[in-house]
Amino acid sequence: MFKLLYILINLFGLLLLAPILDGLERSIKAKLQNRRGPSLLQTWYDLIKLFKKNPGSTGTPRFLVRYSIYLSFTTLLIACIIMPSIIPYSYSFIGDIIVLVYLLISSKIFLILGSISSGNPYSLVGSSREVSLSMLAELIFAEIISVFAITNNSLLIEELFPAKIFKPSLICSLILLFFIGYVESTRLPFELGEAEPELSGGIILEYTGLDLAFAYYSVLIRRIIYSTILINIIIPGNVFIHPILYLGCLFLLTIIYSSIEASFGRLRIDSALSILNKAVLIGGGIVVAAVLGL
Repeated sequence: MFKLLYILINLFGLLLLAPILDGLERSIKAKLQNRRGPSLLQTWYDLIKLFKKNPGSTGTPRFLVRYSIYLSFTTLLIACIIMPSIIPYSYSFIGDIIVLVYLLISSKIFLILGSISSGNPYSLVGSSREVSLSMLAELIFAEIISVFAITNNSLLIEELFPAKIFKPSLICSLILLFFIGYVESTRLPFELGEAEPELSGGIILEYTGLDLAFAYYSVLIRRIIYSTILINIIIPGNVFIHPILYLGCLFLLTIIYSSIEASFGRLRIDSALSILNKAVLIGGGIVVAAVLGL
């Protein structure tokens, strides 16, 4: 009974926190760029305004174009259920870390499929960029999870979080996870799938109203999931001190990410892929080191 309550607290807590953290990011970036900036709740105001509008999308087949957004959002909600966050409890089962990886990959695939199905040339270009980036980014994430599994000799999230032994390979994988969490959260300089100045919205160009709200919300949930995975590996799983440390680390990580983003412009796609290719090789080396017990 209590475990179900904890899981619901985690789910609704992440849904509430994700837009607030985005508002914090927008405020910090504005201050660093000498702008006034929005309030912390501005992202919530934007989402509520979109939620009140009628959904809409164009392109054929309409089913894929529109409902891919909801499929993407649903997979992220399931990921929130099987991943400990505010309270160190989740819905666990054998091999749940593998399912978590598949859910994160599937959410991106659904979004890309909907964009491709629209037939809009700008959406197609955005989808092409997103596919190129996602293939490498998800491979790197799989390498990182492999290191955790090898180090702890388990595929259970409750045995992987928090890490019990900090070997050099695990520490290196944490640094790589910090990087890939940044890349996968649609931040500059890797914001190439949307690329508003060049593509007018890219993969989310075809959406408006309620559909657009869930598209934006999915990005925010994805951001907090990657941050949560990183935090869970570091902080202890005690039910009394975990929530305080988790929230503190979450806000600290948001400040760091937003400060980094405020310092960059957008990369060219070939430059971004070159960076990710190097990261794949580094991740492969870390996996080998983990197998060797380093």
